Amino acid sequence: AIHLVRPDGTGDRRLAQRNDGATLAWTPDGSAIVFDESEIHRRFTTRYDLRVVDVATGRVRRLTRGARAREPDVARDGARVVFVRLLGDRTELATIGLDGRGQADLTRSAPGVQWSRPRFSPDGRSIAAARLLPTGELDVVVLDAEGGLLRALTSDRARDVEPAWTPDGGSVVFRSDRDGVSNLYAVPA
Repeated sequence: AIHLVRPDGTGDRRLAQRNDGATLAWTPDGSAIVFDESEIHRRFTTRYDLRVVDVATGRVRRLTRGARAREPDVARDGARVVFVRLLGDRTELATIGLDGRGQADLTRSAPGVQWSRPRFSPDGRSIAAARLLPTGELDVVVLDAEGGLLRALTSDRARDVEPAWTPDGGSVVFRSDRDGVSNLYAVPA
């Protein structure tokens, strides 16, 4: 379940049933949370979709249906959500409006490519994400918000994951094992 606790420690209120899922994202105004949740499909298949919970009322609504969607992030303008879409032989990055309209894939990846942790830049024009290639390279890349690959921020044999933008959008912070243990690093965006 998702619980909301105010800074004063009050309000541990159950907002939505959640069996699992890896990621949640607040809307910029703090009125809602977008999260991924699994459902059993035809008894033996698990599929993920995105849902939105209204913080004030606890009302939950579906954002996607059958999209196999994980790891959402909400743009700072509150209009769009970027997420990872799970396919049989790869994953893709996709977006959808917070109103549930306009779902579109941003990437068209080769078999074996896996995307994770997409994050909008503060200005909403770029998306940082981790990309695993079939060759084993796991790097942080930046795409424009329409899906075109702008550049790889890292390109090495280290595991570079979980990108996050600095508030000014000038750098991307990520976790890497490049020195033998997991540490945080930053690169100019």
